[in-house]
Amino acid sequence: MVFGPVWEAVADCKLAGNHMTMCTGDNVLTAWSITQCGIYTTCIIIMEGPHFRMLSPDIMRNIAP
Repeated sequence: MVFGPVWEAVADCKLAGNHMTMCTGDNVLTAWSITQCGIYTTCIIIMEGPHFRMLSPDIMRNIAP
């Protein structure tokens, strides 16, 4: 469950023109749940660490600048 202040903080960041990126060490289902607080976009990328670590450094920087 995501509480009001989180929604407000995300909305304030977006209003200020900030791009939202979230990295978590948790599993994919928890990460997906966290995105529901307003971070979610239509071009969301969710992957687990082992897959991310197999990517080239350039692709990693493109996904998580």
